[in-house]
Amino acid sequence: MTVRPIVAIDRVSVAYGDLVVVHEVSLDIAAGETVGLVGESGSGKTSLGKAITMLKDTIDGTIAFEGEDVRALVASDRLAFRRRVQMIFQDPVSSLSPRLKIRSLLAEPIEVHGLPFEATWRQIEALMADVGLSAQHLDKYPHELSGGQARRVALLRSLVLAPRFIVCDEPTAGLDVSVQGDLLNLLCDLQITRGLTYLIISHNLNVIRRVTDTVAVMYLGQIVEVGETATLFARPAHPYTASLIAAIPTIDPDRRRSPIVLAGEIPSPRKPPTGCRFHPRCPSAQARCRTEAPARRDAGPGRSVACHFPVA
Repeated sequence: MTVRPIVAIDRVSVAYGDLVVVHEVSLDIAAGETVGLVGESGSGKTSLGKAITMLKDTIDGTIAFEGEDVRALVASDRLAFRRRVQMIFQDPVSSLSPRLKIRSLLAEPIEVHGLPFEATWRQIEALMADVGLSAQHLDKYPHELSGGQARRVALLRSLVLAPRFIVCDEPTAGLDVSVQGDLLNLLCDLQITRGLTYLIISHNLNVIRRVTDTVAVMYLGQIVEVGETATLFARPAHPYTASLIAAIPTIDPDRRRSPIVLAGEIPSPRKPPTGCRFHPRCPSAQARCRTEAPARRDAGPGRSVACHFPVA
């Protein structure tokens, strides 16, 4: 029996004015799964995350949540959709109002969504210990928190509405390694206890390798490879994926890879290259790559790659 994904993205494009930053992206996310989304800055990762949560409109394609078109869900009951789908932003402090104390920031979604206040607040108090916060944090302003504490508040605020799916944009950026580990452990524990599904956007491939089930690789607005995490890291199929993995620092000499030097910088999305978008930088590019855009095709169970000449 085919299992319907909790999120189904089909040929979605996103633009800011005339600048198309996400181009015909397709991706399925299964319930209870953690999918990692990786790629260089400017590849469209955050824009795709915002499109899934309807914080940014799409110009083409469809996004379905639990089998229903997201645009229709938002049009019929925006608040109900927000209770099911949440996003944690890259900069947690700037996403929290500087004029409100943490107590008010946590109470705000209860009031907006018309939830029973006392019962919901008791749940928040129970969750505070789980996310590593105490009652003393409730009377602080966001600027009085550390980076790790601000991220925990943002996570707690997203959990107030008991969502099914959370987009986490760079959840460990700027945190000490020990704090990163605590936060990742917390996300994993909450996934088990609350039945959550995650899309984790990150530049940190070590984080992605540790906590995800599946990885999607974006380059210049397109997904070029999708695969099970262990397989993708062991045997990347797309040359761009191989270059990202080869650049991961390691102190273990037996795990070091030869660096893959890419030519130039990522092109502007205002004028993407013809053919394969990666061909100007690809060490394996051939004549076909300059004129013919590769379609994503199966490369094994649960794996796909958009490349004419995959490396694995």
